[in-house]
Amino acid sequence: MEIKIEPDFGKLVKAFEEIPEETTNQLRSGLKIAVRDIQEYASDHHNYTSRSGILEREGIVTKVEGNVGTVMLNPSVPYAQYVHEGTRRHKIRIKKKRSLRWAAGDGFRFAKSVNHSGTAPDQFLYEAATAQEKHVQEVLSKSVEEALRKAGL
Repeated sequence: MEIKIEPDFGKLVKAFEEIPEETTNQLRSGLKIAVRDIQEYASDHHNYTSRSGILEREGIVTKVEGNVGTVMLNPSVPYAQYVHEGTRRHKIRIKKKRSLRWAAGDGFRFAKSVNHSGTAPDQFLYEAATAQEKHVQEVLSKSVEEALRKAGL
């Protein structure tokens, strides 16, 4: 995703020289709003079936360091990457118990191993970033304009 902001860079440099802390705070504020909006959009617009709601509530985190904003999957929700990127066909084997068990019809089925067919990817972060691109540009442009206004330019 490419974000383009076309302010008058001469005025922006002058704003940084006159009130650098206020200008920096204004731009960071716009960046925080932009990454938060992408996070919320990704949580609300996905194609996977939510069972516990943990992935929607805690699975997507944001971080703003310097002039870089990041929206990413939370490492403390280990299955988030498998939902986002999907999985290949693989075999599931028993580890500590005597057999695997799952509900089937009126009873249960048991097996020592099963072949899992894999899961399709649901790349909701990429889709959210693409869908919010215009909104992010507007938010960042407004924060630049606000910084210039506060600097009196």
